[in-house]
Amino acid sequence: MKHKAETVHEIDIYSAYKDKQTYPLSTISECIEYIPLEKTDKCIIEDIYNPFVTSTDIIVFNFKMCYRFDREGRFLNQIGKVGRGPEEVVRPMGMAVDSLNRWVYLLDTGSERLVKYNYEGIYIKSYKPGFSSMNLLLHKSNIILLGDMNYQYAKPGNRYSIKFFSSETAKVISQMACEKDDDIPFSISFPSMYSYGGETYVKDFWEDIIYRVQDPNNLIAYAAIDNGKFKHRDRDDKSPITGEADPKDKMIMDISFITESDRYIFLASSKGLFCFDKTQNETFCSDAIKDDDQWYYFSNDLNGGPNTKSNSFPRHSVQNNILVTYHHAYEFFDSEGNESPQIKKLKSKISPDDNPVLALIKIKR
Repeated sequence: MKHKAETVHEIDIYSAYKDKQTYPLSTISECIEYIPLEKTDKCIIEDIYNPFVTSTDIIVFNFKMCYRFDREGRFLNQIGKVGRGPEEVVRPMGMAVDSLNRWVYLLDTGSERLVKYNYEGIYIKSYKPGFSSMNLLLHKSNIILLGDMNYQYAKPGNRYSIKFFSSETAKVISQMACEKDDDIPFSISFPSMYSYGGETYVKDFWEDIIYRVQDPNNLIAYAAIDNGKFKHRDRDDKSPITGEADPKDKMIMDISFITESDRYIFLASSKGLFCFDKTQNETFCSDAIKDDDQWYYFSNDLNGGPNTKSNSFPRHSVQNNILVTYHHAYEFFDSEGNESPQIKKLKSKISPDDNPVLALIKIKR
């Protein structure tokens, strides 16, 4: 059940969009720590998704399996194995980490299972949620949020975009309704789910409210998004097929990912990256910039290193007020010039064909 709240954050994205510009990374960040991920015969990675960092472990996922490193980036072990056996995954699409119990969940779309391992990579159990999903988030120990891939094809009144799955009972214990009561056009319309301050937050793709999960059966309004003249999509999105945006979609606003720090709520959208400053109740929009074949949201003015890629922020989460993202090793060798001693020292330790380098970006409070 969704509940109203007396006070909510008001995020005016339309006004911010009219004044959008390219911002330097120092606007939101204080410093960056880099951790090269060790490359071995058993650990060769190109891209990683949603890396998870604790005081002792680093766990990364690459849509094939998980790899575990120590906090210095030394490879420890693999988690998960591709195959069709009961302890294997066919086509993993997501990862969730329970650091308290030292469990890792892999979401396998190939077998429509949720597969649980421990940190050492030993198989524990698998579950059949009973529906297809492509995104997941750990809410509390033994409760996992799963986005329903097919909710947009369900009839109005029977659409549930997020489902709360209990690994204790192996059942869905609650669902978040999608309030859209007319036809849903084709689009990549996954709901947003993120963690901040030990709490879970959710937003349906077709709704303009971010909710805090009080418990699986009660969602409390947390932030309201003011779209102004922007509107939700009312026709099929053909850009994934054509590769180009439709000029008729100029006023359509799609918000794809959300994350939050102590000071900011970040919303990645089809119009740029919106940053809501909770301390000032103000929103600004950082426009993406293109450098060769890469798009970036912020230019790196902190140390002369690579810019922050738009497709990794805020897709990758903020953990303990630190944005956890990555760069390919070769990116540090693509440009010369205004490099800080930090970057020069890092380059002396890596090669362009090494595994990715984790970037821990400390966000201003």
